[in-house]
Formats: sequence, structure tokens, C-alpha cells
Amino acid sequence: MFMKKAFAAVLATAVLVAGAVEAKDLRVASNTTFPPFEFVNTKTQEITGFEMDLIRAMGKQAGYEVKITNMAFDGIIPAVLSAPPASPSPRSARSAFSSRNRSTSPA
Repeated sequence: MFMKKAFAAVLATAVLVAGAVEAKDLRVASNTTFPPFEFVNTKTQEITGFEMDLIRAMGKQAGYEVKITNMAFDGIIPAVLSAPPASPSPRSARSAFSSRNRSTSPA
């Protein structure tokens, strides 16, 4: 359940903050403590993992330069809410949360 919420927060952040800095930037906030989905490569200090690769590929396909920021999970939503709106519509109309993107079976 926590992973689902974390991924939803990452996607919501991407949707809400897109365009806040430049029209073609997609800014993503993530708590990168969930390998293999999202983590910091200790050799390169690059934020990587399945979900980060997916976000980069989606951003590239849509024509955005993806900028990922690592932050504590409890700081992601406040950071999103404090960002300037990317469009004049209400923030709630620009929010989107994902449905389950994976599931696991008990061992």
C-alpha cells in the first residue's frame, strides 16, 4: 500500500509541477528509498530504478526534459502544493493519481 501511495505521489508531482519552471521541464519529486523501483546509484549518484526510467521515457516521449529531485516522502506533497500553478485551472483539476501499476502475491 505504501509503495502505491509513493508512486502515486511521484506521478502527481510530475503532473502538478510540469511547466512550473519552464514550459518543457517536467519536475518530479521522489523519495528514492525503494529499490529496484527508485534509488540513488551509489557509484554515479544518479537517481535511477524502474519507475525513474519509466518517468524519463514518458517525459521524453511527451517532449519534456525530466528533472528528478530526491526528497523525504513527507515533504513531497507540501512541495507540490507550494509550487506556482502551471495553468490557471484549480490545482485539484490538475491532479491525477495512478491506479495500481503492479501487484505481488504472498510467498
